[in-house]
Amino acid sequence: MFIEGRLSNDNSEYDTARGMAGKGTAMALSAKSVLFVQQMSDRSYRLYVGVTTPETLTRPGGPADPADMDKARATMLGPRGFYANWASNTRALIAASEGPWRPWPLYRLPIGLFSPESTDSGGTEGNINEPDQTHWKRTPGIVLLGDAAHLATPNGEGVNQAMYDSLVLFNTIMSELGDESGQTAYDEKKDQAVLERAITAYESDMRSRAREHIQSSIDLEDLMYADDGAARMIEMFGDSH
Repeated sequence: MFIEGRLSNDNSEYDTARGMAGKGTAMALSAKSVLFVQQMSDRSYRLYVGVTTPETLTRPGGPADPADMDKARATMLGPRGFYANWASNTRALIAASEGPWRPWPLYRLPIGLFSPESTDSGGTEGNINEPDQTHWKRTPGIVLLGDAAHLATPNGEGVNQAMYDSLVLFNTIMSELGDESGQTAYDEKKDQAVLERAITAYESDMRSRAREHIQSSIDLEDLMYADDGAARMIEMFGDSH
């Protein structure tokens, strides 16, 4: 879960944020918790705390309910808080971040949903209110792209994946149209068949990419929230040069 706060230009810790992030973004990692500081277009800073916790943490009456900012800050910074043992400058940013904080629960689809054996392109049987989390079932006339198709926790690729999904779907539709692209008369059955073949082809491409995308988000979760996450992150960036 990410929880968002703000540091406006007249905030008492504004200079601390500027010294840490400058005109960009700064990230700090420790066991089971992370902190991001990002400058916005108006030169204020957005602050995210990231913790591994049930989503009840920020629900009404929860330990970090944004409606009670004193309790929420104590949950983060108190003796048993997520940031109890962090450096004083990072704790000061959390203490000074302006509320009410905004919770961002993070979700991802089960990676098994995108295994080759989970595909079923036939029919619309099954209870839509009780989805099978290990089985991908085609519903004729419906296509999912981006997060709707392969929801993942943040890994820096969400928007890119959505745009690429759109491109692949466009290309499969144009490929299925073929010589019929100049057709002017509307033929419902023929057009439905073209779209269904195109969507099926798109899904075949998308599902393999989705599996890699979700696995990447799992790997990043494991890195960022590990006891040695900071050291592993530094090593990862070092290996990329």
